[in-house]
Amino acid sequence: MTDILNPFDVAKNINSKTGNISFGDKAKKVPMFVVNKTFSNTIDSLMYANEVNKFSIDDNQMSYDFYYYALPKKKRFGKYNKKPKADEVYDSEFVDAIMEVYKYSTEKALQCTDILSDHRDDIIKLVFKGGMENKNGVKRR
Repeated sequence: MTDILNPFDVAKNINSKTGNISFGDKAKKVPMFVVNKTFSNTIDSLMYANEVNKFSIDDNQMSYDFYYYALPKKKRFGKYNKKPKADEVYDSEFVDAIMEVYKYSTEKALQCTDILSDHRDDIIKLVFKGGMENKNGVKRR
């Protein structure tokens, strides 16, 4: 039976220094890349996470011990960076129209929005398939 530890509990243990965890002979598995990502989110532990990644320490016990003894006891909380959604960055209707007309992926369509911004209305008309207009005069598909 393999006991999988929560990587956030491991990071919490390292930050609070509540007791050393022994991983044993593959008895407990931890996705240490999540622990590395957790420590790369704060400025005071970023360089330590970089060192673990640089030497690609695959042994869970070694990387845990490195963090446990190298980092001082401190509350750390860093927000995870999330990729913004297309409608938060650009007009989602325009991006969808570019994807449909040019058969581009979302990433390529987002890159093309600046170039094709002058032809926005023409591209949206190309993909319009009919429908009703609402009170504001916006056509629905």
